[in-house]
Amino acid sequence: MEILYSDISPEANTTSVTAVISPPPSGPLVGLPASHVVRTWSRMSSLQADAEDVLGTLKANEYDGNQWLVILDLTKNAVEQLGSHENGLRGVPYRFQYEGTAGIIKIILGYAHEYCTAEFSTAINDQLAAMGIARNDRSWGGGTLYSTPYSNRGKEADQIFTPFNRRPSGGIIDWPSLVIETGVSESYKKLQADASWWFENSHGRVRIVILIILNKNYVRWEKWQLVPLNAPTPLTRGYLNQLRQQVPNIPPLTAQPAVAPRPYSAQEVLNTPTSVTGAPMMIPFEALYDRGRGPTETDVIITAQDFRDIANTCF
Repeated sequence: MEILYSDISPEANTTSVTAVISPPPSGPLVGLPASHVVRTWSRMSSLQADAEDVLGTLKANEYDGNQWLVILDLTKNAVEQLGSHENGLRGVPYRFQYEGTAGIIKIILGYAHEYCTAEFSTAINDQLAAMGIARNDRSWGGGTLYSTPYSNRGKEADQIFTPFNRRPSGGIIDWPSLVIETGVSESYKKLQADASWWFENSHGRVRIVILIILNKNYVRWEKWQLVPLNAPTPLTRGYLNQLRQQVPNIPPLTAQPAVAPRPYSAQEVLNTPTSVTGAPMMIPFEALYDRGRGPTETDVIITAQDFRDIANTCF
């Protein structure tokens, strides 16, 4: 899959992007920081101790550094236990991903991670409620392990949005329309790879992935989506900037073959303790609901003041 990365570090204040013409390597370990911890599966108690060490180091470093544990040679029972959060990791919150016998655990670093994620989803939910959308048609979750029927892989997100027409039915779990992935700035490349995972494995059923990048000096928000099916090859900077300037900029609303999706960062917003740049962020209604809008339904607009309010829970 061709991935279109922002051509700047996550803390930079700019909105240009550049195309990576050669597809990057794929796999669950792509994008992990060099400092990630690798262990071979033995028992849950050992993994719990490793998770506590990672979280303790994050806290000691003011939430800078590595938040990832890679576990090799996982058994089927271990995958099921970690995916179900049965007994957990002695109170250390985490998100789980696996492929084959390799597992990747993202340690959730505390209130900044939880609050920024939850407050962003609340800002969306409040606007949907004001439109008169029923409670059961604006559901959020985060503990579901999404897996693919055609390969031995699965993943959890920090938050997912699922409209009523995608709710589980007859034991079948449909993909969410919007996903939120949150991490520290050292996890930026891994978060980008996570966004690609959702688009690729859902065949485009996931319409938008929001990345929240946390640093003690800033919070950066990125809205990732797929280029249109008729996008040129190769993609150019000029074409991508045209997409980013479109209002509304609606991602493709049809399923796509796994080899076709090409994600790009459609918008970035940067929060510091004293400024907000890049706002407002628009989330098209059609991307959330797979349908046209009614008389009282509009795009979701996250304003600069919304971002200030959300970021106040993070710094």
